[in-house]
Amino acid sequence: MNFDTHNKEVLVFSKENKQGLVNLKSEELIPPIYEEISILSEEFYVAGKIIEGNLKFGYLNAKGEEVTKFIFEDAHLFNNGYAPVKINTGWTFLDKSFIPISDKRFEMVKDFNEGFAEVKLINNQWSFINTDGDLITEQTFEKTRAFSFGMAVIQRGDKFGYLNTKGEVQIPPIFEHWRDFSEHGTAVIANEELGWKMIRKNGQIIPEDPTIFVKYPHVFDNGLFKVTKKQGRKWKIGYMNLSGEIIIPIIYDQIGGFHYHTIISGIIGNKYYLVNEKGIQIKETDYSDIYNYYEGRVAMVFRNRKMGVIDKHGNESVPCIYTDLSPMYSAYNYISQFLFVAKKPRSSYKGVITETNEVIIPFEWDDIYYISEDAFLVSKKDTLCIYRANTKEVISVEDSNLEINHIERLTKNYLSVKDKTTGLLGLMNIEGKLLLQPQFTFLAIGGKVDNRDIYG
Repeated sequence: MNFDTHNKEVLVFSKENKQGLVNLKSEELIPPIYEEISILSEEFYVAGKIIEGNLKFGYLNAKGEEVTKFIFEDAHLFNNGYAPVKINTGWTFLDKSFIPISDKRFEMVKDFNEGFAEVKLINNQWSFINTDGDLITEQTFEKTRAFSFGMAVIQRGDKFGYLNTKGEVQIPPIFEHWRDFSEHGTAVIANEELGWKMIRKNGQIIPEDPTIFVKYPHVFDNGLFKVTKKQGRKWKIGYMNLSGEIIIPIIYDQIGGFHYHTIISGIIGNKYYLVNEKGIQIKETDYSDIYNYYEGRVAMVFRNRKMGVIDKHGNESVPCIYTDLSPMYSAYNYISQFLFVAKKPRSSYKGVITETNEVIIPFEWDDIYYISEDAFLVSKKDTLCIYRANTKEVISVEDSNLEINHIERLTKNYLSVKDKTTGLLGLMNIEGKLLLQPQFTFLAIGGKVDNRDIYG
């Protein structure tokens, strides 16, 4: 889902169970007249309001102007250029001119992906339509899955295969387990005869060796994937490339994954090794555990029940002196400078260190949350403050009746605050300035988020 990020100066708010839009100057762009307003997606909001006693849906543009009539029984966000809507008793899609793509209606639909959408027909079977609303095949299936790199999973009975974008069954449904096709032109499949294998679009099976199986259903960016083979009573693990060549010998009891990096940890017995993507053991270590490398730069390690950090060369950049260590995240990604929330022995307080063990937040807080490179939410005895790492300044809310509500954190620059008496929400920036007085029962950059991908 492509949620817009350019409209962060506009927030959805609720008053008396109705929703509207407000800017950071506390100006109501739209009064609270809607039952609900969605998050902004591809330049449009979905909104619902009562029409003649019934809840109907329509669309608003980024300015909050109504661009359709409120005539839909149900409506959802634009995704990949099309929005699923329910008209009377059936589902179709609108294009960005708000015109239905065809007169056909379906029992259920799923979002468009790679130019095709899954639709449920009246016979309880599934098929696919193109952006003109036409079925791409006369064949129907018990279940389907969205196209992924030109191939879609189909199910007949208890077996799975793949359909191509021409509507042809390219790989017949003979498998009991499946994964989507990847950018490498392969998918992981399994049945009783083959076990877990890779398959190409032309049906070629990898590995060809019947004693070697896929261990983990993912091809890493370097084109390698985990394989396993039984050796004696034990299953050993290594790596193979997409040509079917063993790159990292199948000798390890456990081995890490190449997530954004070129070095992994491998275990043989109770020995840990650092292994590069050519299969060379570059270092034997005395660690009792090694976490996967983050972005190819650093990995957390254990020694004698203490945690530290090593760099991409295996050098210890943070000594193993901490009882707890966890990387900080920002919007589901690691931040540019690796920061770790850390705890020292015989202390319950937390601080923040860099990947080179520089302390940027002292060890005196119960909890620490990331906002931006310089701003953090810190808490002590249930009181939340803003900590500015560059200046070492601790910013608290001046009004003692207000508290920072980190659950409703809005963006890296804004935080919601809650009135302790009324429970109403307002808005504060990371400098501690109150921008919107607490007056809202709901306040967010976007409103209702529907995480479904199937409608009907």
